Amino acid sequence: MKKELTDEEYIDYSLKANKPRIIFPIINSIISIVLLVALIYFFIKDEIKLGFLIFGIIVVILFPLSSWYSSYFSKKKTTTKINNFKAETENLIKYASSFKGYTMVESTTTKYITSNDDYISEYAKFDQKTNLINSGKIKGALLSYGVSFIGLDVDPNTKKVLNVTGMLPTSIFYEKKLVEPLSTKGTLEIEDENLKKFTVIQALSNANSYYDKTTGWVCIGDKKTKDTTNVKIMENVIIALKDTEISSFWINVGILEDNIGKNKADEK
Repeated sequence: MKKELTDEEYIDYSLKANKPRIIFPIINSIISIVLLVALIYFFIKDEIKLGFLIFGIIVVILFPLSSWYSSYFSKKKTTTKINNFKAETENLIKYASSFKGYTMVESTTTKYITSNDDYISEYAKFDQKTNLINSGKIKGALLSYGVSFIGLDVDPNTKKVLNVTGMLPTSIFYEKKLVEPLSTKGTLEIEDENLKKFTVIQALSNANSYYDKTTGWVCIGDKKTKDTTNVKIMENVIIALKDTEISSFWINVGILEDNIGKNKADEK
């Protein structure tokens, strides 16, 4: 029976399997140069026609390029993604350990009530090295979204949103063109029977996280906001609601580095 690999062993195996190789691309490049010189020589000697020369040049150019991509550049990119995922997993485990003593529950009865008072005029700051939003500190209860710990810091007494905080992994992002929802500035009051201090309430637990690399917007949940009520609770945070339930959580994290290990969205 085949032994099942641990997560650490699987990551190490993937890194070895995707180790960039530079020897074969160099050899293939040298071979291509020799073939190119030979083609030009035979053309000058009038031993091959112009059409064959053009075809041959295209082949000898594509041959090393494909070799460099498949053996080096694509594997280097994959290795970067794996390392990024590994680092973010370690960050996530470290951050999750800070919730020792917290109660974790899934959102089932959460209601969002909009209000025009207490709009937070600050920005939610994202640190790409640690993946933390506003240092990840929580004063009340955390209402988190998607496969992450990012969410709303809610005062259990007043039921009002205090801040946006938590941790947001970038390796789970799906690249997608996003349109910022038309929104109205305001705040939210949260009604949930589990809303107590030292509690994490998980919402949109199966939702994907989408990222637009040209605008910096991240959407967790439904990207369609045409028929939703959209509340801008901070300068770069929008909550999209259908009736009194959340449809999606939007945050602009800025233009991130190219090596964050994003995925390609396969849905339309």
